[in-house]
Amino acid sequence: MEGLANTWWKPVKRRIDVVGLTWEQFETLFNEQYLPQSYRDEKALEFMSLLQGDMSVREYGAKFNDLSRFAPSLVESEHLRCLKFEKGLNNSVRISLVALRIQNFRDLVAAATRVQQDNMAYHQSKELAGRVLASGRPSASGGPQRSGRKNRN
Repeated sequence: MEGLANTWWKPVKRRIDVVGLTWEQFETLFNEQYLPQSYRDEKALEFMSLLQGDMSVREYGAKFNDLSRFAPSLVESEHLRCLKFEKGLNNSVRISLVALRIQNFRDLVAAATRVQQDNMAYHQSKELAGRVLASGRPSASGGPQRSGRKNRN
């Protein structure tokens, strides 16, 4: 430890036996010193209400991982972690994943990312096709254009 951390750590070593200290115990001591309870509570509440919104799946995954440490009981198992992540996904992504019941967090994030990319590619191709049709050029299929009027034959 260096600087302020060392200044904090010296009296801690005198106060408790740090030889058998686990990482979780150290983390608790550290958080009590440097992260006020009000801040930790605020972040736990933010995690509880976290939704993908207009973030990409990757951005949502990063924020999910960052905030999940403030509410470890909500993600204590891989199943709960996946359930919480899936619940916060946008409908356009979640609908494609629900039936798969992916129980591995990394696999779930990867699948959600693929679904989002496929959705974006689909919408871009529809947009492009719409612009081509609006310009009066032949459609991508090469077939005849429809005018919207019914054929009298």
